[in-house]
Amino acid sequence: MSIYDKVTERIVAYIEENKALPWRKPWAITNVTPQSHRNLVSGHVYRGMNMLLTGLSGYETPYWLTVKQANKMGAKIRKGEHGTPVIFWSTFDAQDEDEEKFRTKGFYKSYTVFNVAQCDNVAYEQPTDTIVKPFDSIAQADSVIEAMPLAPKIIHRGNRAAYSPLSDVVSIPIKGAFDTPQDYYSTLFHELAHATGHEKRLGRFKTEKVNHQFASRSYSKEELVAEMASCFVLNELGIETEQTESNSLAYLDGWVKTLKGDARMIVQASGKAVKAAQFILNRYQSQQQEVAA
Repeated sequence: MSIYDKVTERIVAYIEENKALPWRKPWAITNVTPQSHRNLVSGHVYRGMNMLLTGLSGYETPYWLTVKQANKMGAKIRKGEHGTPVIFWSTFDAQDEDEEKFRTKGFYKSYTVFNVAQCDNVAYEQPTDTIVKPFDSIAQADSVIEAMPLAPKIIHRGNRAAYSPLSDVVSIPIKGAFDTPQDYYSTLFHELAHATGHEKRLGRFKTEKVNHQFASRSYSKEELVAEMASCFVLNELGIETEQTESNSLAYLDGWVKTLKGDARMIVQASGKAVKAAQFILNRYQSQQQEVAA
């Protein structure tokens, strides 16, 4: 696999897994400044594509090592850990055919690095250039999150927002990593809406098997449910947000293609989104009792 293939594969994998463009997100890639990602031994700071590639891995510690460097300093890369590719531009002098003069030519070379969090027996200090941004909490949104019945565990870590049905856990970056408080709550309500599909809540995942392949019909429908439910909750709370370009590019293209082939999807998703929003707002059970009465 060429260097170009490796880099492209990593970026495509991120887009397919996170359903967003890594360079356009409402939160920072990690909770450290981009200038922090560097080689632990040489101190070389990663920039450009290497800053993106190391940032995509989601580690909160920005120090990296090659296998050779780790071995030399007595560190041990844990079994099963996967490395991250970084690329560098290098040159060499090549003699032109049928000519005596030499010409400098350039080429890319690739290295595999591991974050110190993937290693044992390695000493380091967390850098001081962490991102510390003020975060103005929205009281009514916090109240809704605290009052959500059967709420999943919420963990603030890493560089991606996701809900895991297997562990019933919502992972989301730290609050200060988001551009605005509105972006944070919009993202969190989106993931909480996914969590309502768990069998101990609304049971959506039990009755509808979701194919998590990007832009598949069932995936697009579930994303519509989560996105609309988040909007419904925010509207109920009077919280205004702006649709980010990353969401427009990553979500809407797939949605449009799918919706054109299934006119019923938007209506079906909307109905499920209402139930998800009402569940998050702790109103679903009372409304069900009213209907039964």
